[in-house]
Amino acid sequence: MIYLEKLQPLLKSVAKGMMGQETDGLVDMERMCFLHLLIPLQQFFLFRRKIFISARLFSILLPATLTAVAEAVVTLLFPFKWQCPYIPLCPLGLAEVLHAPLPYLIGVDSRFFDLYDPPNDVTCVDLDTNSISVCESQKHLTTKILPKRPARILKQTLKHLEEVSQCHNVDSTNSLDRDFKRKKREQNLEQRIQEAFLRFMSSILKGYRDYLVPMSKAPTIGATDPNALFQLSAFLRSRDKAHNKFFQLLMKTQMFIRFIEERSFVSDGDQGLAFFDDCTEKVGAYEDTPTEIRLVEWDSGHSSERTKFILPPECQPGATNGLQTFTYSTFMLNPTLLKHSKKTHLSNFAQVHAHVTPGSPMARRTKHEIKTAQKIARKSALNPESWAKHLLATCYSIYFIILPSVVTDNPGKEHSILRAAYDLLAKASKYKIHCDEVCYRVMMQLCGIHNLPVLAVRLHYLMKRSGVQANALTYGFYNRCVLEAQWPSDSTTLSQLRWNRLKNVVFGAAQFRKAGKKFSSRKKLSVSCENNLSTLETVDDCV
Repeated sequence: MIYLEKLQPLLKSVAKGMMGQETDGLVDMERMCFLHLLIPLQQFFLFRRKIFISARLFSILLPATLTAVAEAVVTLLFPFKWQCPYIPLCPLGLAEVLHAPLPYLIGVDSRFFDLYDPPNDVTCVDLDTNSISVCESQKHLTTKILPKRPARILKQTLKHLEEVSQCHNVDSTNSLDRDFKRKKREQNLEQRIQEAFLRFMSSILKGYRDYLVPMSKAPTIGATDPNALFQLSAFLRSRDKAHNKFFQLLMKTQMFIRFIEERSFVSDGDQGLAFFDDCTEKVGAYEDTPTEIRLVEWDSGHSSERTKFILPPECQPGATNGLQTFTYSTFMLNPTLLKHSKKTHLSNFAQVHAHVTPGSPMARRTKHEIKTAQKIARKSALNPESWAKHLLATCYSIYFIILPSVVTDNPGKEHSILRAAYDLLAKASKYKIHCDEVCYRVMMQLCGIHNLPVLAVRLHYLMKRSGVQANALTYGFYNRCVLEAQWPSDSTTLSQLRWNRLKNVVFGAAQFRKAGKKFSSRKKLSVSCENNLSTLETVDDCV
């Protein structure tokens, strides 16, 4: 039995932050302690165990709160997603589900244990007694199996948050200002808890992108298997040998396999996966001081780029302060000042071609790409030559952003336009012009729409030669194009490819043999010349 004293307020707090829900009287950060005991709870989720979350409902917890707690713990698994059965609140009448022979996460009323005996292979999280009960078959899975350094940093961070939460003790008053400050401090703690677990997951998975295997030929049977999409054995060898057992268990889970599949192909969570790739890069670049890295830039209400709150001017009744006052007996709108409702030619064109790629990120950059572009622009502005190249690269980006419209406006010429665009990118790479990744992403998505997988493969090789590493969006569009696009009937088969390799080996051996003969003939000629010279020198000495 592992006691989790006052873990319940923490889980409720994290749950409210994850789900965006308000639950009255359930968040009290001053009582939060023993945060490091969240680590064994996450460990059971990583290894796909049968897990109960139980509480006596309608007395201590409401059903919505039990669901929020389960959602909070599942969210801490990011970038993984719980792939097994998940029932936040299971009715007592469906108790047979608890004997299913597979991992699950189920929330139940604690009165279930008064009627039924729980299965022997289940880990129970009891929110009434604030404890975790581990079954006999899972007691060997302790926190020592976790990677030492990331786990130590996570424990230190959670311990520090525990101390911070205990130091700031604010009594609940009716003061609105005090309530806002307390609420802000609670949100800050919730965000730092999430960031601590995000840093942990980024640390154990850093460098995984180097072992992704892109598709480069027509799909065959087994092309989408995890072994074909990811170098599992090479990734395992790259980890510390002391943690091989942890990674072996992790790589066998359905969560890890699904993560590789979503990373390899386009999915709904590609924006989140691109963000996670950015986090792994930050953790890998600053490995010496990982606790000082800020992986998330939290938007507050005062610094939001989308919302601006402007207070009205303060004025006292009866005091004009020299300002003119107005009195209206009636109020009528002037139609000439309203927005013209007539559709323009541009709006008609957008409506006609809106069906091409609805909701597509084709012509949009991610937040990370926008920030990277701004950083490069500020750096390039310091040097006139670099600034000129950056402006030229920006022109390339603008061209490729409008390229989908150019292709749509020229039916029947799609293949020639895309091949010309590829030649343009190849020329930019030749002249060391660093084009934005959005150029390659637009091209790959258009290649998939217009069935040009061979051009997409050439584009991927060009991207690698140019030093541009594809993020989750671009990589997903590329693999999707190679997998789903129609390959030409005259494309090279596996047998033809092997015969071509044999032909290249024979031609290479013949060229080496030809060069060897030339070298031997030159060597014989040089030896004969040296003999002639030595003979002449001997004759001269005799004379």
